[in-house]
Amino acid sequence: MSSVRFLYTFKFDDATITSSGEESGLPDDNAVDDFVAKKWRTTADTGQWIKFDLGPAKKITMLAIFGHNLTSGATVTLEAHTSDAWDDPLYSQELTWNEKAIVEFLDQTYQWWRITLEDGSNPDTYIEIGRICAGEYIEPTVNVSQDVQKQYIDPSVKQESAGRQGYAIEKDVYRVFDVMFTGIDRTQQNQLIVMFKVVKNIYMLVFALDPDNYPEEDTIYCQLTTPLQQAIGALEYGDVPLSFEEKVS
Repeated sequence: MSSVRFLYTFKFDDATITSSGEESGLPDDNAVDDFVAKKWRTTADTGQWIKFDLGPAKKITMLAIFGHNLTSGATVTLEAHTSDAWDDPLYSQELTWNEKAIVEFLDQTYQWWRITLEDGSNPDTYIEIGRICAGEYIEPTVNVSQDVQKQYIDPSVKQESAGRQGYAIEKDVYRVFDVMFTGIDRTQQNQLIVMFKVVKNIYMLVFALDPDNYPEEDTIYCQLTTPLQQAIGALEYGDVPLSFEEKVS
């Protein structure tokens, strides 16, 4: 069984990006903007694609798509090639749809990457995507302990007038995952320290809680909201609790 996985170095972010089309004010560069509510929107719902030229060939072991309006009938395909020619790409994989996230684990090294999108039954008549993350995940040797805490948070605001008339401002529900690494050695602690120094409590990362059994359902685009605390025990083994807050808008 795989351990949890972290993705926090996003190689598509520095790529040259082109696409089949974009609505005015909603360009394809938005697909690599940290603000997931800042969308790339296509001009149609079939025959659409977004392409990434990485310059030199780079290894990709994880791709994740968040903030999309794709329906369950959509066909989403990840392709890669050594050149900008797509009649017969060297790598092609249809991705599994999920309302929250579309996630693929792979091990491929190419310069050119493309995601094709077909969703002819989409009632919006267009496709939009908030965030595409791709890069090499890290997987700790020792997994988190089994007592994971998952919370669903409703940030909606409800108020009542003096006459007891109520109204609410509805907002999107988001998730919080609280995990604990127990009894991990200094090497793994240092791996988490390196990650923390990059993302701190302000930058985005992707956290896959159960990549084997629930790769889409339990993968979140998030921020680390806790400091990196280390409770060091005997022989320098320690416990490290972490909390991740999903960003949905």
